[in-house]
Amino acid sequence: MFWAAIGYRRRSQLIHVQPRPPAEYRWPNDRRGMDSQQYCEEVSRLGFLPIWEAAGGSAEGYSLVEDGSKVHISGYSRQFKLGNRITCSDWPGYSPDLNPIANVWRTLKRRLKIQFQTPQRRPRGIAGLVRAPKKNGIGLSKRSWIDLLTPCQSVCSR
Repeated sequence: MFWAAIGYRRRSQLIHVQPRPPAEYRWPNDRRGMDSQQYCEEVSRLGFLPIWEAAGGSAEGYSLVEDGSKVHISGYSRQFKLGNRITCSDWPGYSPDLNPIANVWRTLKRRLKIQFQTPQRRPRGIAGLVRAPKKNGIGLSKRSWIDLLTPCQSVCSR
């Protein structure tokens, strides 16, 4: 699984989230997805907090938009956000205008699919997949990131 965050004129690094080992499964039907602790410690602390703090966070009027996943709304995540003074919006994450990261993922997937149509051209392993967008020039430029965020900014300013 991969994770990234975007903000107006800011973006995080692409983070590869490792599957949890069987010893960390919480219940018999656990699908090995990310849990709240992993989301807070591996994703939010390493990927989100640096861009949040660089932007000035809540003090500058920013708020975090998430899609309502269980790891985003759990008690553990709420405590993490409170402890780091992160304010969240109540907007629906499934709206493309309010969750532009969905557009970023769609664009990146489409470009990767075109670039690596044959098995011989596909990146090898996780490290190769993480490097592929930058190495092959198929990542998103700063201008592209801003273009994807502009609809969200116009909704926010209403």
